[in-house]
Amino acid sequence: MVVIVKILITTPHYLPSLDGVSIAVAAQARLLTTLGHEVTIFTAVTPEAQGEREGPEALLRRFDIAGCNHPWVPLRGDLENYRRSVLSSNFEVIIVHAWACATTDALLEVWPILATRLIFCSHGSVITSIKLLWKSPHMWIGWLRYHRSVFPFVLKRSAAAVFLADLDDRERFWDVDVAKKMCPERVTFIPNCIDLGVMDEIPRDFDFGLESSSSCVILCVGRFTKEKNQQALMRAVRELDLVGVSVIFVGPQQNEYADGLLSEWRSTPRPSGECKIFSALSRRDTLRAIKTADLLVSTSKTECQPLVILEAMAFGVPFVSTNVGCVDELRGGLVASSFADLVDGLAKLVSDRTLRHHMGSAGRAHIESTFTTAVVEQQLSAVVDRVGLENEQARATAKCQQAHQ
Repeated sequence: MVVIVKILITTPHYLPSLDGVSIAVAAQARLLTTLGHEVTIFTAVTPEAQGEREGPEALLRRFDIAGCNHPWVPLRGDLENYRRSVLSSNFEVIIVHAWACATTDALLEVWPILATRLIFCSHGSVITSIKLLWKSPHMWIGWLRYHRSVFPFVLKRSAAAVFLADLDDRERFWDVDVAKKMCPERVTFIPNCIDLGVMDEIPRDFDFGLESSSSCVILCVGRFTKEKNQQALMRAVRELDLVGVSVIFVGPQQNEYADGLLSEWRSTPRPSGECKIFSALSRRDTLRAIKTADLLVSTSKTECQPLVILEAMAFGVPFVSTNVGCVDELRGGLVASSFADLVDGLAKLVSDRTLRHHMGSAGRAHIESTFTTAVVEQQLSAVVDRVGLENEQARATAKCQQAHQ
């Protein structure tokens, strides 16, 4: 039985930003709205927020807040207005997304006095991310502070701790151990949701603007940064000297790193195929590009559960990915633990159309069995219903006590 409640979702960013958190939150909000809940989203102002909003029919409010509970990146902005808005609204369930962000950390001050019980959603932070922090001592200090103080504080006061994954995996979540020690009965693992109804309506018609036909179009989607490591794909393609293969990069904003990719392609002696970069595409156009490509490649150095790979799987597009987060659990592609593996995986899938079709079908089947709306709906509803009933019972008890005073 679904208990219809007023739900607040807090998130560091939201559509039209196309990062993993924004997309995951939009899918969750869409699902909860479909179930009949009244959903409101509080998020921070981002540069992308000037664009047209895409997403579910939910009330959206943006607050001019930034920073986190870190000595080197302090909270700033209209914090009091944000806290007051959370405290004064009559929400029955509050779902808080992500660590180390303004929308979560600004609430730490008022968390103990909130009348509404909260659900905390962790998007994960992989072990490889922690290792990278050693290169930045001040960031390492901030992580230690979180691990020792903020994690226990938040988890102790949350009615449920939800980890967005299909499996219990410490490699992906370095906060899961804290949760299991403090509140094992409140820990839940819920996979990211892929709405196949929406995905199947996306046309396979994106125009990459190629001047000549390509035997294989390789697509790489992500921010243009060293962490996303698109340079590795460029080096692998150069090493293979693939004929008739085009490489397409899609990211939120073209920058110096993206320009470097184009320069490297142009410097290749007699490069075969073409290389193009698309930036600031809409969510729909990004999905069209993924569905139209022959092969998706992810070269990121650190991920948890890359949504772009799940989306490619939903479209039946095979992938080659570095071995990060949960990727080695996903069917429908090849996982590279080294640069040599990346080169080998590209060579196999680029040259074998039948293998691409076989792996694409396997990926689609995995999505249908594990990540669909129907699968996620049951798990998410169980958590929201339980917390909603607990809040209702707590308020009824409080009224009863007041009546007898």
